[in-house]
Amino acid sequence: MIEILPNQSKETVKINCSDNSKIGMDKRKVLGNPVGKSFSGLFIKNCKKLTITNSEIFDCELVDCEFEVINFESVKFVKQLKIINTKSTSHNVEFRKLEFGDNISIEASGSFRALTKFCQDAGYEDGTIFFHKKELESRHNFIKKNCDSDSKVERFLLLFSKLFSDYGNSLFRPLRWIFCIFLMVLILLVLGDFLSKICVNNNHNPVYKNLDMNFRLSIRNAFFPFHYALPKNFVDEDYLKYLSWLSSILSFIHAVSSTIIWAIWFFMIRRRFRIG
Repeated sequence: MIEILPNQSKETVKINCSDNSKIGMDKRKVLGNPVGKSFSGLFIKNCKKLTITNSEIFDCELVDCEFEVINFESVKFVKQLKIINTKSTSHNVEFRKLEFGDNISIEASGSFRALTKFCQDAGYEDGTIFFHKKELESRHNFIKKNCDSDSKVERFLLLFSKLFSDYGNSLFRPLRWIFCIFLMVLILLVLGDFLSKICVNNNHNPVYKNLDMNFRLSIRNAFFPFHYALPKNFVDEDYLKYLSWLSSILSFIHAVSSTIIWAIWFFMIRRRFRIG
């Protein structure tokens, strides 16, 4: 049975479900407007099966639901999707192509945190990663808008997470950063050698030898956590003795940054595929 609950404000569709009732919506708009011809949101209680696709909703609240099936696909929420005392009793959970108008408020962070927990309990890893990203993104936006001295460290960490991993959502972004840093450091090392030969008249090695050693050194630093797997003489130790202090510092920074990015990538792999 589906019961339309009394609602004097007539701003929200309030639905109470029982007896394994199922709700389905497709290509619908549940939005507020100045003339009041449309409802401004959905309030759904005690529902077991819910499917909403290709729809636009101002606000949606799920209360006291134990879902056997829940499917949201291609849905735009002008504000938020809120869940209260709601869980899934199966793994039939799907959230795809969702858009949220509110990505900055404290309420948004709390809503995304609750959805992350819901997906985690249901064993829906894609949803867990997606909503965790949205939570961090909304937190970052909130701090950026209301920045104070106490939140600068948190803002930096969130910005770092966004730049290097898209808040843990992109497995390829860390690899792109490793490649870009590798190219940048290689160019700087080659440029440094070239300037050294011109300004200091350093002719210890021919140009082609320096190019080869700089390339090998950059490869070793880019894969520094695995450099023990490289051949023993992959980088000529005698060549390292003739590196300038600036090149040595650059090489050290490259090795450290690559190690940090690789650690982030392995953490993401472990989380995505639930290893360990």
